[in-house]
Amino acid sequence: MIIVPQVLPFLQRELFALILEDLVGAEDMVNEVIEVTLDGDDSASLTRYTLPEA
Repeated sequence: MIIVPQVLPFLQRELFALILEDLVGAEDMVNEVIEVTLDGDDSASLTRYTLPEA
């Protein structure tokens, strides 16, 4: 997990809760990345993708 320090703690908690809601019922989360993007209108977008092998 990587948390960007420029985001206020209360917003980090809200975004983390959003991620947890998205993971309910998720199959296999091994080597996956969830990217959270904050939109200008106070909404967030989640993008899930497989972590590329090195």
